[in-house]
Amino acid sequence: GIKRLMKLAGNMIEYYEGFLGPFPFDEFNIVEVNAWGYGQAPPGFMFITSEAFNPIGGEVNQFFSGGVNERFAHEIAHQYWGHAVKMPSSEEQWLTESFAEISAGLCIRELRGKDDLEVLRTTWKSQGKSATESAPIPLANRLRARANSETAYTNRTSLLYSKGPWLLDVIRRDIGERPFLVFLSSCQSTFRWKFGNTKGLQAVLEAVSKKEWGPFFEANYWGTGMPK
Repeated sequence: GIKRLMKLAGNMIEYYEGFLGPFPFDEFNIVEVNAWGYGQAPPGFMFITSEAFNPIGGEVNQFFSGGVNERFAHEIAHQYWGHAVKMPSSEEQWLTESFAEISAGLCIRELRGKDDLEVLRTTWKSQGKSATESAPIPLANRLRARANSETAYTNRTSLLYSKGPWLLDVIRRDIGERPFLVFLSSCQSTFRWKFGNTKGLQAVLEAVSKKEWGPFFEANYWGTGMPK
């Protein structure tokens, strides 16, 4: 399992370097956490839980191992979206989570096939739609629910990890695959080792696509719209 993870990490980093630029750090350390179902990505590191190292070992491992490849790709993508390009405030957290998620989706499609991306797209759409009326994406971290804190947390997660990547996927399908990769690459080169922001990203997108995106962002990012 460890050997497979090392090979998988190398393949994912090689894929990302093809359009996001050189890997931001000289080395990358993968550390097992004795728990289940999550990952974290400090600079040059990934902390990921035990099922990634032994996905067929026991019922608990098997339960949490579903989607572990995508989670692995998501955490590696944080070296680009989160560390190389930084978020200036909690209102801009989609720069780290949504952009890491769309990058991971494209990586999984590359390594495993287009069906895996279609499954992700279905999840992004349904979960994003369920939370879109709760708040605009920039206010995801301000959500509160006195009667049910779990609802607020679920909606916050759905806005950042589902609606955000769904918006980016809608843009990808609108402008085409190659221009979308150029957009992501341009964001990395423009904001590398800096604090990014959504208005700046929109300007990069408009320069790449030669198209006005103000109404789209106004309705769906700053507002509670959900594009089909």
